[in-house]
Amino acid sequence: MGWARFSQVCEQWQRHVAPQLGINVEQLMLGDVLSSIIGDDAGCFSWANRGEFYDVELAERSKESLLFRLNWEIAVPELPDDIRLNLEVARDEFALGNHTDWSSKRRFLQASDRWHAVRREVEALIDENDDYEAAIIYHDHAWRTKLHELYNVFLQVERE
Repeated sequence: MGWARFSQVCEQWQRHVAPQLGINVEQLMLGDVLSSIIGDDAGCFSWANRGEFYDVELAERSKESLLFRLNWEIAVPELPDDIRLNLEVARDEFALGNHTDWSSKRRFLQASDRWHAVRREVEALIDENDDYEAAIIYHDHAWRTKLHELYNVFLQVERE
């Protein structure tokens, strides 16, 4: 679950550091959470390489990670309501509904297909909204120009 928690730690760090650097926190966090949804969350499934590899314990840990990430993303205040609703529906399906059992390769792949459908829905919403796309670009630029090196220092200090 460590990888899944990374996003939450990173969010807290960004909220603390960004204002000190003159970075727009709302736009930064919107870009961060949108990037996470359309990028990082797929990591909960990519290890299986579309079913070439399957391990029930990894599948269960991946489900825990996805649910953690969905709960975190839903809680980010900057997440727009239209996207939040999609994630809430997906979270409930993975936690309580049709996609709770990942104990077989077939069910894991069904859950993966459902997640990828959610991601495509979110990508379509992003494509329709210039502000969402602008926030992703803003986030990427802030990380490339100001945040990346500072975050690496933060991570090293945390390890010591």
